[in-house]
Amino acid sequence: MFEQKSSGKRIKFFRERAGLSQMDLELAIGASSGSLSRIERERVNPTKSTLINIVYATKLNTEEIASLFGIDINKLNCLDPILSVILSTLDLDTILDLVVNELVLKIGYIASAIFLLDHGNLYVRGLTASDISKKVFLHLDKPLDQLFFEIDSNKQNFLSKALEENRPILTHSSYKYLVPLVTKKVADKIQTATGDKSNLLYPLIIGKNKIGVIVYVKKVFDDFAEDMITLEAVTPKIAIAINNALKYKSITGKINYALT
Repeated sequence: MFEQKSSGKRIKFFRERAGLSQMDLELAIGASSGSLSRIERERVNPTKSTLINIVYATKLNTEEIASLFGIDINKLNCLDPILSVILSTLDLDTILDLVVNELVLKIGYIASAIFLLDHGNLYVRGLTASDISKKVFLHLDKPLDQLFFEIDSNKQNFLSKALEENRPILTHSSYKYLVPLVTKKVADKIQTATGDKSNLLYPLIIGKNKIGVIVYVKKVFDDFAEDMITLEAVTPKIAIAINNALKYKSITGKINYALT
């Protein structure tokens, strides 16, 4: 298990292991001169975006990523506080934000996306906010929430397959689930820009109710086998929270989910 250290000491350890000087790392993550020194001496706390950039620059594994966000991935109960908050809210946008911007980072992933099913179409409804994600937007010709496709007409898409077969699907090629949201050429450009290497498409299903798919992203080639106990425990709770929010919306009309 990774030795627990303060965040500044962990960053220094990862930087030195990667053979980078403070200036090297500052240049790699686009930080101002002297910022790494202040972070490593714990004079300032790094932002979430800075941590994600450091993860990319120093090539951390899942456990090391989780350590930067203050969690031991071998202890599922460490995720209970954030899961409790997710399960206790009925606001869909809040749930999606907490999942892609808080929960997945604590698990040890640098990115995640959520696709929700509405009237036979799959819509992009959540994406981890980071400098890396901004690179995605550069290749899109429309806003993220306007990207959707009909699942029955696109059964070869891996998101459709995950829902149809009710099982997680692994791919190392982003176009397998991004087409026809975008063209293959654009999908390949996005994968090159973000550096994504492994994507696990996990269906969000409760009983016979198909809600959508969450995509867990890694920057290294991996089969997610060591993570499945965690994901099998966490993902159904995400589905429950989203389903509760959608039910609340249908009763009260207070959540504007339908994008059609």
